[in-house]
Amino acid sequence: MNLNTSTTRYECPEGHIFIKIADLNGRIWIDATIGHTGEQNMVSAHVFSALAGTAIRGGVPALKVAHIMKGCTHEDSNHLLARNNGDVALSMADAIGREIEKVLCDT
Repeated sequence: MNLNTSTTRYECPEGHIFIKIADLNGRIWIDATIGHTGEQNMVSAHVFSALAGTAIRGGVPALKVAHIMKGCTHEDSNHLLARNNGDVALSMADAIGREIEKVLCDT
């Protein structure tokens, strides 16, 4: 894999999320940040991304992780989609899944 680090910003119902995927000596690390440290959204983004990275490092195919996370919705997804012509992530989990698929999968 020729990936060093990739960082992408997504808009999702919870706010703007920044997802970083890094290849450190052949091991994939994923981190996501949203909002301010200590806020519930920040904690959730960190946990979602850490679990996804742990699963991939543990041997779960990246495509499987992406498919589990993609499509997860938030109660405000429809309002945000309508306001932005559908060009947004459905939730933090959906954004992380999209980024995993885009960066780590050959689809």
